[in-house]
Amino acid sequence: INYDGLSQKVRNHAETARRLTVEALAEDVANLCLKEKGVKKVRVRVEKPDALDYVDQVGVEIKRP
Repeated sequence: INYDGLSQKVRNHAETARRLTVEALAEDVANLCLKEKGVKKVRVRVEKPDALDYVDQVGVEIKRP
């Protein structure tokens, strides 16, 4: 697995995607990872700091497949 190349793809997608939820972004990242040769499963965690006034951050963690 080319982790450097994959991290660049994930970073580029995160910076350019027009996603409204952390859940949608996490799904996108999981799908990007699963398309890479040699990747059989993935765990993705996305957090957004200061999304709400009364918590430090909101986030989601998903596992595929």
